[in-house]
Amino acid sequence: MSENNQIPEHDDIEELLKAYQKQRSEKKEKKETAFDDSLPPPIRREDIIDFSKNVDEAQEEEQEKTSSFDKFKKSLKDFSRFTRKVAVKAKSIIFNKITLIVIIVIAVIIGGGFAVKAIIDSSKSAYLKPYEQKYNVEFPVGILEKYCDYYGEDQRTVAYLEIKGTDIKTPVYEKSAKKYPACEDLAVNAEQGNFVVYTDNKNLESIYSTADGYNNADAEIYYSDLFNEYNFRIIGAFYTNSAPDDDNGYIFPYNTAEKMTADSANDLSDRVRSRLLYNTGLTITGHDRLIFISCPADYRENFRFVLVGIQRDDLSNKLQAKEKREDEIHFPQVIYDESERENRYRFSKQWYPEYEITNPETDKVTTVKTDINDYKSRTPDFTTED
Repeated sequence: MSENNQIPEHDDIEELLKAYQKQRSEKKEKKETAFDDSLPPPIRREDIIDFSKNVDEAQEEEQEKTSSFDKFKKSLKDFSRFTRKVAVKAKSIIFNKITLIVIIVIAVIIGGGFAVKAIIDSSKSAYLKPYEQKYNVEFPVGILEKYCDYYGEDQRTVAYLEIKGTDIKTPVYEKSAKKYPACEDLAVNAEQGNFVVYTDNKNLESIYSTADGYNNADAEIYYSDLFNEYNFRIIGAFYTNSAPDDDNGYIFPYNTAEKMTADSANDLSDRVRSRLLYNTGLTITGHDRLIFISCPADYRENFRFVLVGIQRDDLSNKLQAKEKREDEIHFPQVIYDESERENRYRFSKQWYPEYEITNPETDKVTTVKTDINDYKSRTPDFTTED
């Protein structure tokens, strides 16, 4: 057996066991010592419970502690409720102040708006003061200053008319004034449509009754309702009867001032075109605003000579008129009867227009249908004396 594999002697084994046992004992002592040092000293029961007091005293002391805590909790709740009330009150005060400030600001703005409007209105009507003092009358706000003298002299003045190249430069009066030139009345709550002016001037027929006369004359009309100004290009003229017997019981209703319905406006433009004595190349449509200048006619008794103008902003382009054949012109029936000619328009409907009126309170629109009775006495017949 080799030297390295020799079995140790008995004494050697005992010594090893003793050394091992000693080593374990030392480790165990170290653990116990370490454990004891880390733990706190034990608490005695006497340190927790006061055995000098009886049970009742201990309970009373505990109740006092609980009561004190309850009072503290109640105080906290009361304080919390108080702070909430204060917060709500503060918010209410702040809101009320803000609301009051907003109301004041709105009131100031509205008041300022009325004040500004009053100032603007005052500035707009400032030019009327001298005329009000001069004539001692109240002028309508917005009336153009150039017409103030006419209105100051006669408050029945409703318009101004000028026909270039003629002596017609005149104020126009309402029909109730019973003097020429007179403006056709407008129905209550109706919107202005075409303009109709009646005059006693007999020179217009001699100027504009033929194509040659038209081409040698100015063909411009300037008209104002005292608040707005309008330019019209004369496009022709026609004859019409004032007595219904001269046209099979019919009177052509050219003299309608109210704004017509679309269908009636188109019907009117068609009927005017068929009655014009000559063509100027400018076609009338239902969308056009027209002016009719109605004059006494030498052509026949109880007839009117009516000059027709179409509204145009630009009057620089002069028109050239061409004569129409007699059979192309729509005359009242009496003309055909006297000349023993056939009336190509004899089957035409005896047309009367419709116009609309609006109720200012309800905005309800009502269509008004006219008939012969509305035109029998519409054309005025009075002298130039007031």
